[in-house]
Amino acid sequence: MTGDEPAVSFRGLIAGSLVGRLTLTTSGLIVATCLVLSLVLVRRHLADIRHGLVDRGRTISEFVAREGELGVLSGDVAGLRQLATVARAQPDVVYCRFFDRDGALLVSVSDGRIAPAVSVVPERSADTGPLAVNPDVGDDVWEFRALITTTDVRPRREELLDDRPEDEEDNGSAAPREQIGTVSIGIALGQLHEQRRLAFVTAMVFTLVVALLAVERGRLAELKASFVTQASHEFRTPLAVILACSDVLQRYGARLAPDQQQKRLAKIRGSVRHMTELLEDVLALGRAESGKLDCVRQAVDVEALCNDVVADVQATVPETHRLLLDCTGCDGDVMLDAKLVRQILRNLLTNAVKYSPEGGAVWLDVTRRSAAVTFRVTDRGIGIPPGDRAALFEPFYRGANVGKIPGSGLGLAITKNAVALHGGTIVVDDAPGGGTTFSVTLPDEPLPAERAAAAGGAPSS
Repeated sequence: MTGDEPAVSFRGLIAGSLVGRLTLTTSGLIVATCLVLSLVLVRRHLADIRHGLVDRGRTISEFVAREGELGVLSGDVAGLRQLATVARAQPDVVYCRFFDRDGALLVSVSDGRIAPAVSVVPERSADTGPLAVNPDVGDDVWEFRALITTTDVRPRREELLDDRPEDEEDNGSAAPREQIGTVSIGIALGQLHEQRRLAFVTAMVFTLVVALLAVERGRLAELKASFVTQASHEFRTPLAVILACSDVLQRYGARLAPDQQQKRLAKIRGSVRHMTELLEDVLALGRAESGKLDCVRQAVDVEALCNDVVADVQATVPETHRLLLDCTGCDGDVMLDAKLVRQILRNLLTNAVKYSPEGGAVWLDVTRRSAAVTFRVTDRGIGIPPGDRAALFEPFYRGANVGKIPGSGLGLAITKNAVALHGGTIVVDDAPGGGTTFSVTLPDEPLPAERAAAAGGAPSS
């Protein structure tokens, strides 16, 4: 531990707090903006639908009013019914009704849901539009009314006494029109209601998705901020060791005994190894997330591989920890990616030692059965709280009980990626008597010679 570590932790705490507040504020603004934009787009979309329905109702009612002029004048009920049927067949039209000049019903064609009208109060305005909401179906229908008019052909007294030439009379105003009836068209609002529901549901779902993404973004930002703080500490500590040991060797190297010199050189090598492993973890995670990490299976002697990994890790851990290997029944080669398996075992064994601060044994048990190879790493360390297990394999995540134990939070994420590339599984359980057991199961594919024999051919040389 170096003298400036409390300052590093304090600065990291401040940085993490500021990043958390900034991320929370930004996420809130993003969600609020998306909600407002969604509501604006919903209102605009519904307004377009409403205007379309209004234009359709006006157009149909005006057209039917013009076409129904002769039928109303002549009392041709069959012709009016045919015209009403044609109007009823238009999209969203639920009824078409004709009334005479006194408001008495002449013809009514509807879809059966609308109660038949008996009469209407004659309208004196030629305007058309959603003049009334049909009371029989609540808010589900807009009713558009248009006046049926005809040219008033009766000569006025002034016209009979007027002796102006005919060509002058034609230059005057158009002949007045007289109301002879009314037509009402009912436009169903089912499309508007359905689009309103769909639009609001879509807006809410979109906002919810954005909110979840914002929360996830904030969580990742906090994890990365924590990783930056922890990584800076992870680098500062070995760098401080390297600086101190090299300074001692430079100043007092001639007066130090050979074993003291070797001890400080070993510390330098260990610190360099620690920084190298951290950089390799970051690079491995980056390759895995970008899809550039491949699983190249080759025939591997599992027992020899496990012996090498255990020896490498044992050389770097304190003497208070012992690594025990059991490879009973693992004779022969297995088709695995040796590099990825080495990475899996190194991360699990290193974590087992790291989170067993009081020392003790760490077991690596390897079994081979049912076309699979299983690696179990068991320790008697601090264990993993149940609340941390859901996010245990996420990058930069560290358990709540790790305290001041150093670490980057990348080892298990890298391990899970390597297991997934093999098509295997990784499971974490409580070890009997305390501690943790990680079980990694990888498929045991047939060797090339076995596949060739099964296919009836000779193995390729």
